[in-house]
Amino acid sequence: MAAPHKDRLLVVIPAHNEEASLPEVLAPLLERGYQVVVVDDASEDSTASVAKKAGAIVLRLPVRLGAWCATQTGLRFGLERDVTTFVCMDGDAQHPARHIPQLLEEQERQQADIVIASDPERGGMLKQYTRRIFGIVSRTAVCDSTSGFRVMNRKVATLFAEEKISLFDYQDIGPLCLVREAGMVVSEYSVAFEQRKHGSSRVFDCFLSLVDYMLQSFVLVVGDVTLSSKNKTER
Repeated sequence: MAAPHKDRLLVVIPAHNEEASLPEVLAPLLERGYQVVVVDDASEDSTASVAKKAGAIVLRLPVRLGAWCATQTGLRFGLERDVTTFVCMDGDAQHPARHIPQLLEEQERQQADIVIASDPERGGMLKQYTRRIFGIVSRTAVCDSTSGFRVMNRKVATLFAEEKISLFDYQDIGPLCLVREAGMVVSEYSVAFEQRKHGSSRVFDCFLSLVDYMLQSFVLVVGDVTLSSKNKTER
């Protein structure tokens, strides 16, 4: 697996009200020659114009769909083009662009379909505990499954872009279970994330939202795996 040419690599950034963070996020990416698409998730600030001024491709969603569906929009955009490798990053400046070559090297070294950049010490005790549970339930042995910083090949991007995966609220336990079920290779690489300087996280802001998401993911994943097994048996 050779390193992808930058013309065939796309950085996908979902963003909602990230006008303050985007200049810091985009500058090092564009300086390194990466193609970048910012998916503006119905922001109420100047996210779209800031991203366009910086030189990124901008896709604007007419209604707010959430970080995951915004990410899927960027993946579908790349799949319609000659993109073979996708890098997903958040728009809050927590994911340093300098780590992208390391993730690509890890992908090649492990022959992985997806590499998740992991910083398991980030966040409070609730989020750390949540991530451990997600790793156990998804049986991927991933310590930081909620990380939005990841590198994936076209096979994983195609799976993640499927309509059924829009039913999930985020890209961790549910989609990763389906990646594992499809026999794809998941790898994890430890990096140090930066502290968020502006705004707050949009994921799992309270314990009830965590419980709701885990129950939803369990039902969707078990249902899909059961249906897949049934279809294989019928064949």
